[in-house]
Amino acid sequence: MKTLLADYTSDELRPIVANSTLVLPLGATEQHGPHLSLATDATLAEYVARTAAAQVSTSSQPVLVAPTLNVGASDHHLPRSGTLSVSGRTYLAVLIDVVESAVRGGFRRMILLNGHGGNEDLARQAAREVTLEHPVIVAATGYWTLAWERLAALGADHGLGPVPGHAGAFEASLLLHVRPEQVNLARADDAAAGPTVDAHPLAAPWVETHGWVEAIDGHHDGVSRATPDIGAEALDHVVAAATTFFRDIAARTPPAPVPGAGRRNRPDTEVAR
Repeated sequence: MKTLLADYTSDELRPIVANSTLVLPLGATEQHGPHLSLATDATLAEYVARTAAAQVSTSSQPVLVAPTLNVGASDHHLPRSGTLSVSGRTYLAVLIDVVESAVRGGFRRMILLNGHGGNEDLARQAAREVTLEHPVIVAATGYWTLAWERLAALGADHGLGPVPGHAGAFEASLLLHVRPEQVNLARADDAAAGPTVDAHPLAAPWVETHGWVEAIDGHHDGVSRATPDIGAEALDHVVAAATTFFRDIAARTPPAPVPGAGRRNRPDTEVAR
């Protein structure tokens, strides 16, 4: 069964769309230091989405992968060449519009599978905004979140530094396994890896500092410990967790409409109290 949305015609999609789950990979085109390609985040999100969908999709519960959204909220990387970005406000609006267009076309279960940290909060907010207005299910998650405990342990065991980090040994290992031609470790500095963070990034208060990407020379820590074998092991954990997650969302029954839910669906006659 085909799992790429773009391979279908509209007529082919019409009879299966109501029972389908749509996965939208969210990536970026942004600098990843001197050693990883601009496409790193998009490449990894797309790989996980396509691999997991191929394993879990069935004729009764199709899981279809949309084209990867490969420009994200990457304004913090603009000081370095090659970064393409939209502002956070614009990206949130784009996500809402894209997901709502899928709803208009008949999808009632959608997953925003993110590969770029700058998209994370906005993807979650987009899921909330759409489900306030429409009787649908929208999930949003970074691929690293799905297998967080295993990935954190793997990072600690191999001294990879922060997971997922930015252009450090973790991302370099994954890309060495998926697209080795996009990696040139000889161009990276050999700084010592920093400590692996045990808690998920969203589990603690978040502090942003102006110019932090420039301060770290465009990437976290060294990459000397990166290997394709580590990347293969990490991606095995991620894909296994993603197949479980996709299967769970695909099996859920979309909710019935709630009268007056959201802003656009509130009755015109209701008076604010």
